Amino acid sequence: MPPPDDVIKNYLISLGFSVDNASYNKMQGTLKSLSDNVAEKTSGMAKNYVAASAMIVSALASVVTATADLLDKISQADLG
Repeated sequence: MPPPDDVIKNYLISLGFSVDNASYNKMQGTLKSLSDNVAEKTSGMAKNYVAASAMIVSALASVVTATADLLDKISQADLG
């Protein structure tokens, strides 16, 4: 099966359109640039989400540790 670009190009030619290769190549370059830009931004966003989730997990672990220490102190005071 031909690549999607060729399918569209062949379809347009079959409808009687002439393909302006310079404009077609410019459009392809623009689409590639857009695709690369989206991939770069999503990668950056993923890194930010990983960092944020690590900070949240760390904060929750601190809260759990502090709560456990508090409960231990309360139980020791109750026994004492």
